[in-house]
Amino acid sequence: MQQETVIAQRYWHTRARVRITLDYTAGAVDPDVQRHFTTGQELILIQWGIAGRPVGTQWWTSQDIDGAHIIPNNHVKVLEVIEHISPTE
Repeated sequence: MQQETVIAQRYWHTRARVRITLDYTAGAVDPDVQRHFTTGQELILIQWGIAGRPVGTQWWTSQDIDGAHIIPNNHVKVLEVIEHISPTE
């Protein structure tokens, strides 16, 4: 079964304390830096987007598109939602 794509109706974001559940190495564009995330590591990460675009589920280390390291949702367990603005009303 294919999931329906949700289109954001407004700027949105979620900031959460998470635990890495699977080792993962991510690269950033500028600066060109690889970062390794290890199982059990706890971080504050964000998800975010803008109106009119599909709502993504990956987790970012920052909102800097070039400098962020991006971690797939299936490598993260949310421990605590710190702040949430829904993409839909």
